Amino acid sequence: MMYMIPAAFVTQSFVVNKASQTITFTPVTDKEFGTAPFNLTASSTSALPVTYTYISGPALLSGNQVTLTGLGTVTVSAMQAGDTNYLAATTVVRDFCVRVFALTSISGPQYVCPGQTATYKINNIPGLSYNWRLSDGTTFSSLDDSVNITWGASGSKTLIVSGSGPCGAASANDSLVVNIITAITPGAVTNMLPADGTTGLLLPLTLSWFAGSNALDL
Repeated sequence: MMYMIPAAFVTQSFVVNKASQTITFTPVTDKEFGTAPFNLTASSTSALPVTYTYISGPALLSGNQVTLTGLGTVTVSAMQAGDTNYLAATTVVRDFCVRVFALTSISGPQYVCPGQTATYKINNIPGLSYNWRLSDGTTFSSLDDSVNITWGASGSKTLIVSGSGPCGAASANDSLVVNIITAITPGAVTNMLPADGTTGLLLPLTLSWFAGSNALDL
């Protein structure tokens, strides 16, 4: 009869490596200055929570919410540091631009006298450089949101302004037609009646004059 002798136990050791993971970070489209705060969206294949980091640019980041503060390129990142089962994911960086798509209307007098200096303004946007000019090719040195213009001879001029920023020019200019008018001496007043149409009033009468909508401060 043959007897089997049990073999000695053999011990083997091995290492269980952490699993890898990746991040999917939804690209951020360019934003219009003034856009309401918005959320970044990213996820990891491990289902572990993603952390967002502000890197640079005119914005504030709280959690995953971005608040725009000016014009230019904003850079943010999404990362996942891993845990006992997963390695850290490769950080994903996203850039997007904050730009101006349109300007508001120019404010300032549309009727002026020759030699009169008038101030014209447009909406002030941090980081935007303005270009003021007339349709006849005249340019002004101001790069700010306002310009002072001393008007010349009578006539009609079109004032134009455009804005450019770190992400390119505004998509539209704004313009204002300005009429330079020489003072005119009013003619004789005839057929004057009281505003309420009353007749048969006794002398003396007290007369007053009120400027109409097209009157100039000359």
